[in-house]
Amino acid sequence: MIAVRRSYSHPGTSKFVFSPPMKPKKPKLHYRQAGNDDVNVPLVDRFGPQNIDDLAVHSKKIAEVKNWLLNYKNSQQRHNSLLLLGPSGSGKTATVKVLCNELKLELIEWESRDQYEVFFEETGEQSVKEIPQATYLKGEMFENFLRTARLSFLESRHKQRVILVEQLPNIYYREPEKLHEILRRLTTQSGCIFVFIMSTVDSSWYLNPRRVLPPHIVSNLSMDTITFNGVAVTLLQKALKRVVSGLNLMLTPAQVKRIAESSDGDIRVALNNLQISLGKNGRFIDIPLCSSSSQLDVFHSIGKILYAKRIEEVDCEWNRQEDLLSGSLGMAYRRPFPLKDDVGKILRKSGMTGEKLTSFIHEHELAFVKTVDDVSKIFDHISLIDSVFGSWEVRNDPALGEYEAQASFFKNLPTFRGHDFLGEGYDILAKRLYNFSKPKWNSIQSNCEILRKKCLSAFPWISSGDLFTILIPALNFIVDVELDIRQQQALVELYKNFHFGHISSQGKVSNSSRLGLNDTPSVDDEVIEIEEIEDSE
Repeated sequence: MIAVRRSYSHPGTSKFVFSPPMKPKKPKLHYRQAGNDDVNVPLVDRFGPQNIDDLAVHSKKIAEVKNWLLNYKNSQQRHNSLLLLGPSGSGKTATVKVLCNELKLELIEWESRDQYEVFFEETGEQSVKEIPQATYLKGEMFENFLRTARLSFLESRHKQRVILVEQLPNIYYREPEKLHEILRRLTTQSGCIFVFIMSTVDSSWYLNPRRVLPPHIVSNLSMDTITFNGVAVTLLQKALKRVVSGLNLMLTPAQVKRIAESSDGDIRVALNNLQISLGKNGRFIDIPLCSSSSQLDVFHSIGKILYAKRIEEVDCEWNRQEDLLSGSLGMAYRRPFPLKDDVGKILRKSGMTGEKLTSFIHEHELAFVKTVDDVSKIFDHISLIDSVFGSWEVRNDPALGEYEAQASFFKNLPTFRGHDFLGEGYDILAKRLYNFSKPKWNSIQSNCEILRKKCLSAFPWISSGDLFTILIPALNFIVDVELDIRQQQALVELYKNFHFGHISSQGKVSNSSRLGLNDTPSVDDEVIEIEEIEDSE
């Protein structure tokens, strides 16, 4: 390494960024013409959303975040920490900022500016290294930022304060336990609202939010979680048309759609592709566009695996590989025809964790098997891997999640679509459409968590363990228990879902079997049909 050395250093001080005051009139966008001095300014910065109508986010997600903020502002919930998860460019930060303006909440942002040293090798290659001293200093600054924001809020309670943390210091990715200890001390007993935003990165376990903030830590910190999805193509087209109108460009609907489809649900990539397509004179140039990834659609990849389409031509190389199996293995696993798609490539391009992919198999496998023996072989294999995941050390290893998916799928494919894949049952299934939906286990977990938090909010004076192991199970055996309205509502909803008992109109507990409440439906079984996959595609 030669002596040529350049150092780029940014001030590491935490910065308070206050949101502008809410004006009585609806804010308007001030568009700027392309081709002026702002032509080099990113479109993401020039055309940021100013109100809810400008957000390229599904209305249900906006309402979910808005209701959470309103519930805490109106003292209808005691949890003050919100974790927003989702892919990059899904509108998480923009949603929070726009809602803070609309709800007249004071917004304070943590700005993480890292310090790096740039070295130039003798070969001319450039290497970037983070300054170690600055890394630990940034951790102290982050802690001081949370403490200062919390104390200053106690001094002036004129407006509800929202503390937004989007980029955690790098030290907490190496030592997550330090972050957990800081959050326990500074957020759980604060009157401020804390919103943490993390992008889901399935390709890197080091950057995965589940490693930095595991589910048990999120539960221990009483964090509520809202997960964003990638932006739909229709919403991306709407946002692009707004920007195109502001730039006075003439784009055809086909060109706008192509830009939206190339971004893979990332609004930033969509706007960057639009800016790349603009010439010096501000006119649109039809050029090859960048993509944020080459991943397959979730339901498309699941369909490829479950339908397991095969080609009807067999070459010598395929027969040679199948002949490598011994006699017993050949009888059980020999495949007369090769698969049309490489399962390994499908798994690598699916963009999901092995655990999530396996949950789809568990949900939809029954529709693709012909005998109980077939499905038992597959589910036995999934159950074996699930038992291994009982160890916390194993659950933190992403390689085993990938092994679970691969083992389940490779065992799934030859079991009932190998030597008899041209059977009558499979042939009928292959010629019709099948509606793929999200695994119900996710909604069950979500509903259980909502019910748990409602009960904890209704009984704040008792710990979580005593509430669900002693108090609630024993309420049926306690005579004349007086409950307030909030406690009645929480227990009625809990009993309707899990058949524990019933709350009378006088606020007293009675047995559900005597009132016929056991006939009520359990957890919400609504199915969201996302996509239909046909074998002929």
